[in-house]
Amino acid sequence: EGTLPWEQGRPLDLHLVATLSNAIRRAGVASRGRIDLRPQDFEVVERTATTAVSTVLAVDRSRSMGQSGAWISAKKVSLALHELIRQAYPRDSLDVIAFSSTAERVDFESIPEMRWDEFEHGTHLQAALELGRRLHRRSRSGTRQIVVITDGEPTLATVIGAQVFASPPTEDVLKATMSEVLRCTREGIVINLVMLGSGERPSAFAEQIARVNRGRIFIATSENLGASILRDY
Repeated sequence: EGTLPWEQGRPLDLHLVATLSNAIRRAGVASRGRIDLRPQDFEVVERTATTAVSTVLAVDRSRSMGQSGAWISAKKVSLALHELIRQAYPRDSLDVIAFSSTAERVDFESIPEMRWDEFEHGTHLQAALELGRRLHRRSRSGTRQIVVITDGEPTLATVIGAQVFASPPTEDVLKATMSEVLRCTREGIVINLVMLGSGERPSAFAEQIARVNRGRIFIATSENLGASILRDY
């Protein structure tokens, strides 16, 4: 633990002794026992984290996400989490995946202009988890997690080399998705699910993922999605 000058955007975790010392050095002897503090006097605590966190944020971009308005909230959360990690947790890493019928990694610069898939069918959670697992192979140390933001169950999966679409999901689709959950679990990757618009209880399949992987499930709405993810992080 050390100290460093406070900058705009950095958490205001003041080191009181260093801050008061800066003010006294700047202003000289305090008048009538009072010290005039100014922003340039602020000295904050710098703590060295011992464990880095590698996060892959997998955002559902299927048609239902766009129609419900959740897609806009999910994009805002992606940018906010990126900024939080950049400013407060520089040792951590973040990748963002967008998925519907396919899954792809997206650059932060392109997130504001990214659109939901209006003409694609299916929520290919299996593909998102597989890509997240591959991205995590770059960071073997520390905590590795995949945070999935979705508004429904997987309806698309690759079964014996062929893509199968089923809504509601069939046993084949759920089994193929669960196989990827097991691969992530064996590699020590935690899967946390953020379920949008699913009522008070998550689906049975989401609960099965949590039991197998020992991750967590969050029930959220478009309005409180950002608060749920950022507070937990």
